[in-house]
Amino acid sequence: MGANLSGKSWPYETCGARIFRLFLTLNLLAVSTVGVAAGSTTVLLNWQSHVTPRALQVWKSASSTSPIAASNSISTTRYDAKGRLQIDVTFDCATATVSEGLVAAGMVIGTNLKVPPTCVIEGWAPTSALPTIASLSGVNNIDLPHYARQPAPITSSGHSITRTSGLPQAASGTPVIDGNGITIMNADKYIAQTGANGAGITIGVINQGADSLSVIQGRGELPTVNVVQPSANPPPPANEDEGTMMLEEVYAVAPGANLAFCGPQTYTEYVACVKALIAAKVTIITDDLGFPGYDVMSAPAENGGTQLVETLLAANPGVMLFSAAENQAENYWQGSYAPATFASGRTFACQGQTDTYFENFTGTNLANIWTVGGSTTPLALAWANANGVSSANYDLYVTDTSFNVVACAAGSGSTEVSGSTTYDAIDASKFSTPSTYYIFIGTPDASLAGNFLKLLGFGDGADTWSSITPGSTSSPQDFAAGAFPIGAVNGANGVGNTIEPFSATGPIQFEVPTKSTLQSPVLVAPDKIYVDNVGTSFSTDLFGGTSAASPNAAAVAGLLRSAFPTLTPAQTIQAMETGAAVLGGSAPNGNFGYGRVDALGALGALPAPTIAKIAAASIVGGTSGTVPLTLSGTGTLTITTSSDTTALVSSTAPGITVSPSTCGAPTLACSLVITPTLGKTGTANITVSVADGAKRTASATFAATVTKPAPPTVGVTAGASQSITEGGATTPVSFTVAGTPTLSVTVASSNTTLLPASGIALTSGCGGKSSSSCTATLTVASGQTGTSTITITASDPYGQSGTATATVTVNAPSSGKGGGSLDVMSLLALAAFALWQAYARRESLR
Repeated sequence: MGANLSGKSWPYETCGARIFRLFLTLNLLAVSTVGVAAGSTTVLLNWQSHVTPRALQVWKSASSTSPIAASNSISTTRYDAKGRLQIDVTFDCATATVSEGLVAAGMVIGTNLKVPPTCVIEGWAPTSALPTIASLSGVNNIDLPHYARQPAPITSSGHSITRTSGLPQAASGTPVIDGNGITIMNADKYIAQTGANGAGITIGVINQGADSLSVIQGRGELPTVNVVQPSANPPPPANEDEGTMMLEEVYAVAPGANLAFCGPQTYTEYVACVKALIAAKVTIITDDLGFPGYDVMSAPAENGGTQLVETLLAANPGVMLFSAAENQAENYWQGSYAPATFASGRTFACQGQTDTYFENFTGTNLANIWTVGGSTTPLALAWANANGVSSANYDLYVTDTSFNVVACAAGSGSTEVSGSTTYDAIDASKFSTPSTYYIFIGTPDASLAGNFLKLLGFGDGADTWSSITPGSTSSPQDFAAGAFPIGAVNGANGVGNTIEPFSATGPIQFEVPTKSTLQSPVLVAPDKIYVDNVGTSFSTDLFGGTSAASPNAAAVAGLLRSAFPTLTPAQTIQAMETGAAVLGGSAPNGNFGYGRVDALGALGALPAPTIAKIAAASIVGGTSGTVPLTLSGTGTLTITTSSDTTALVSSTAPGITVSPSTCGAPTLACSLVITPTLGKTGTANITVSVADGAKRTASATFAATVTKPAPPTVGVTAGASQSITEGGATTPVSFTVAGTPTLSVTVASSNTTLLPASGIALTSGCGGKSSSSCTATLTVASGQTGTSTITITASDPYGQSGTATATVTVNAPSSGKGGGSLDVMSLLALAAFALWQAYARRESLR
C-alpha cells in the first residue's frame, strides 16, 4: 500500500501520480536553493534552514498547486479570520529592528516575548511570507506555536465520584466551595490558629479561560481579580471557565489573598503570562496547562522551553510556580526499545518503510491496547537524538483490533524535532469515536534495541492503555527549577488518600546530556472538590483532575507566606514537603511525591520561636545592665517584655529596651538593656516574650537584682582654710563631688552670724553629673569677726552622703593703743616738726 508524505494511505495512487508528486516535491525543494525577490527583501538561499520541518510542511502545502497534506502533528495549525498562519519567530535579542521587518512582511504581531537570551515574536502572517521572514536579519527560527492542552476536568463520565451530598454543607444547606479540600489540607484549622488567611499575598491563576468570572463575582463568591494579558494583542476568548473555578478554589482556601488571572493559548503566551503576573506583583502562580511537542528528553539545563520559565523564576527569586502534573498517567508509556517479531510474521508499512520488529510492551504483547472513550488529543512517540538530529527510523502505528492500520507516522519521514527530542505524531481526530485500538512501535530490524522511548497519549481521564509506566509529566514548565508539579488525590470522600489513576506519576526520565531523573510530582493535593458552577460553562460541580489539585497546593503556600512574608520559595516548599501527610510508603515516591499538602503540617515544619535561657542579672543602681538575648524561629519575630516590679524596673522603655532595633528581623543575637528606677533597689522578675507571624510564642523569665551604688564623695581643692581681716574678701571654696547623680549638694556654716546661709552661693548644676567640679562663693557678714566651719554635703538618690569641711576666719583690724602706736595728735605734731625742719634748712642755704 502506498503512503503519502503525511503517512496517510493512498491505496489508489498510480505510478504516474507518484512520479508527478515526486516531481512536485523536487521543484518545491529547488525553490530553497536559489535567491528570489520578495518585495524589497531578497530571500536567502538557505532560508529553509531557519524554518522547522512542521512549519516548512505548511508552507510547502500552501505553495503547491497540488496540495501536500499536512503532516501529523502534535500541535494543530491555526489561522486567523484573514487566513494568516500563526507562527513563532525566534530572533536575536540584540536585533532591535525585527518587528519592523515582520510588519513589513505582513505579520500581525501578537506576543513580543523577551527573556534573554531567547526572544520570540508570536503573531499571524501570510504563509507565503515565510521565506521573507526567515531571511530577515536576526531571525533565527520560525516554528508553529505549541498550543495549550488543558487537562480536562475529570467528571463521573470518566471515573466514579461521590456526589455533593457527602460534602461539607454551609448554613444555607449548599455545599461549601472546596469544603473537602479545605478540611483535608487543614487550611481551616491553620487560619483559626494563626489568623493568617493569605492577606498580603497575590496568587495568580494561569488557564485558558475564565469566561464567567463576572457571574461568580456577582454572587459574592470572588473578589476583584486583576486580569492581565500575555500581550498587547491578547488571544480571543477560549470559551472556557476552568480558570474561574480555579480562582474559586484559591479564594476558598486563602480568602485574604489578592487574585490575578492570565489566559494563554500557546506556550509563548504562557511564558508571557508568567512575566506579566510577576510584573503585577504575583508571588505564587498556579497553572493547569500542558504544552505537547517540547523537548521531553533533555534535562532542564539543556531544555530550551524549560529555560524560558526557569530564567524568569531565577530573575524573580520570590516567585513560586505550582503546575498541574497533567492528567495522562493512564496514557503514558516509556522504556528501552525491546523489539520482537510477530509469531505469524506479520509486518506493517508506513511511508515506504516496512517494519518487521515491534516493541514488546508486556513481554507477551507487541501492542499497547488503547481503549478510547472519546479522545481529542494527539498520540506521540518521542526519542532522543544528539543535537536534535533525527537519526532513528521508528514508525508509530495505530490499528484496529483486526490489525488494519488506521493511522501511522514515520520516523524516516516528516517528524517533529524539539531540542534533543524527535517525535512521530498522529492526529487524534482519527480516534474521536469510542473504540479499542492497538498501538505499535516498529522498526525494520532490531538494531535500535535498548534506545529509550516515550509514548505520550495526553489523556483526559476517559482513555486507558493496557501498558502504562511512571514518568508522564511532560510539559516544559514542569521541569524548571522553582516550578512544582502537583498530583491529585481523590478528595470527594473527605480523606484524600487515594491517588487519582490519571494523575501523572514519576520520576521524570531525561536522556540528554546524560541519563538523569527529576522528582514528579513534588506533592499531591485534593481534587473532586465542590465549586459553584451555576450560570457558567463549567461541566461539573465536583472539580476533578490535577487542574483542581494545583490551585489547592498554591493556596496553602499563600497561607504560609501570609504568616511568614520573608519565606523564600525554597523554604516554603521545604516546609510543605516536610509537613505533608506521607502516602504510599516512604517519601518522596513516584505517586504522591512528598505526600499530601497539609497546612498545619507545613506550619509545624517551620521552626517555632525559642529564647535561650537568660541568666540572672545584677545591676548597680544608677547604671544600666546589658543582658544577652538569643532568639530563633521563622520569619519576623515580635518581642515584648514585662516586669513584675514596675516600681523597680519599668516594663517599657527606658526600664527595658531591646537592642538593636532589628532584633527579631533579622537579628537573632540581641541584648536587653535594663535601666532600674533611680533610687530603687531590690529584685524584679523580667519576662521576655517572642511571637512569630503565626502567633506561636515563647518566653523566658530572669531575675534582675539592683544594689546600691558606692556613696558620694566630696573633696575640697581650694580655699579649704583661709583667714581674712574684717572687711576683706574671701577666696571661693572649690571642691569636687562624685557619686550617682543627681546628687544633692548643700553647704552649711557653723557660725551663721559670721557666715549666714544667704552668704553662700553654689555654682549652677553642681551635682548634676557623676563627677562635678563646684565652687562655693562666701560672703561674710559686715562688722563680724570670728571663725566658721563650712560643711559641704553631697547626697545621692539612695540616701547615701559624703562630706568635707573648710574654715573661714575673720579678724578685727588693729586698734592703735599701746605697743608703740601713735595717736592722731602725735602724728600731727611730727608732721609739723618735719615741715619746720625743711623750712629752716632752706633759709640757711641762702
